[in-house]
Amino acid sequence: MNHSSDLLWKENHGHLFFGGVTNVLNNEKFKFKIGAHPAFSFKTRDLSASGGSEDGTVVRRFLAGELAPTFSIAKNIKISPYYLYAYGFEAEVPTNTHYIALQGSISNIQLTEQIYAGISPQLFYLKMDNIDGFYVASGFSLAKRNFPFSASAMINKTIKSEISGDDFLWNVSIIYSFNKKYM
Repeated sequence: MNHSSDLLWKENHGHLFFGGVTNVLNNEKFKFKIGAHPAFSFKTRDLSASGGSEDGTVVRRFLAGELAPTFSIAKNIKISPYYLYAYGFEAEVPTNTHYIALQGSISNIQLTEQIYAGISPQLFYLKMDNIDGFYVASGFSLAKRNFPFSASAMINKTIKSEISGDDFLWNVSIIYSFNKKYM
């Protein structure tokens, strides 16, 4: 079954999941988490029956499970293979989705006495039923100690993919931390 990839890449939709992730192992150098949860994807769609036009939100349901081991290489350097499987219940969504990633994290990169940065690169493979693709992504953050605002940016670039969608995606955010819990 070949499904449209607009389920993951187009605008006018959102995602929501509830569930639990638990630490199976948790020590200074290695953590291993497993999780399971339902997931919901929301998409705006034309729901008109005959003649008229009426937009509405359609909910698509998934059941997902994940495995996330994390290796601490140094105090602020981590590497983590990650696997997520999702089963889609509706006919219009992929029945079997596999997401496999190699994620890294370098945090608390001191730029000045008060300003620090972080980077979180990842290489990932996405398979949705019979179509698949390889991608590279990264997150970047910039913050000042004891200051509630920080900035972050995310990028996602297609390496090779059968999944339709934008070849390059990006986002920039300004973050406010509540209750003096600064980044």
